[in-house]
Amino acid sequence: MSVFDSQGRERLGAPAERLAAAASRPAGDVTPLGAAARPRDVAFERAWTTQAAESVRVRADELIAFAELRAGHGPVRDLLTRDMGREVREELADARNYLVWWALQASCQREPDGELTALIAGALQPVIVAFDWASRARLRQAGV
Repeated sequence: MSVFDSQGRERLGAPAERLAAAASRPAGDVTPLGAAARPRDVAFERAWTTQAAESVRVRADELIAFAELRAGHGPVRDLLTRDMGREVREELADARNYLVWWALQASCQREPDGELTALIAGALQPVIVAFDWASRARLRQAGV
């Protein structure tokens, strides 16, 4: 898959960028050819995330910084036509898989760390809730 920068020039990028492009996920400001893109509203993204975090009494600074690093400076691909509900469900399913595998990895240690396992289980709980809420939001959007 060819990857082009925001001016339409082909960009080879680092191995991670090439892998991300092959997986149809943006890395930095690389946008796959032909993808309709809209500029990101970073201020909105930060404010919305902070408000959601404050409603459950946690800080989102680290999440915001990491999410912005992963999203890069490029535009949002296919903002108006992409099935964002499906994308969210896929990412949450991936988060579930990684958390379960991390717990398995921790349990395979010679001396399993019960506190680590409890923290991983605690991280899984909101992922499960988020998946349920995202599923309901997707149904709502579909008019079901």
